[in-house]
Amino acid sequence: MKKKNGYSMIEVLIASSIFFQALILFIPIYADIQLAYDTLRDKRWAANQLQTELQQYIWGKPPPLPAVLETTRNDTLFHFEFNKEDIYMKGCVSWQNAKESEETICLFALRKE
Repeated sequence: MKKKNGYSMIEVLIASSIFFQALILFIPIYADIQLAYDTLRDKRWAANQLQTELQQYIWGKPPPLPAVLETTRNDTLFHFEFNKEDIYMKGCVSWQNAKESEETICLFALRKE
């Protein structure tokens, strides 16, 4: 028998099947990670924006309450609501996240009289 150097067809098939199995495994994982990243990014932005808007009601000249504000960011509609509750000011933001579920964040602050 002659000695052959190089890859056989079986080795190429096995290597390519391992590569494609890894690819099939990691694509959905990457998609889930990207979806979680988008959800967390929107949540951080909403909390930060709610805190910024609530500061206007604490330190600035606030519009009359209850107040409603809507803003859009990255094709997502954020709905802000501000109300009086006893000695507190309640600010809430709600939106539909990247996982298609409703999310709400509320913050409370002492009202300036």
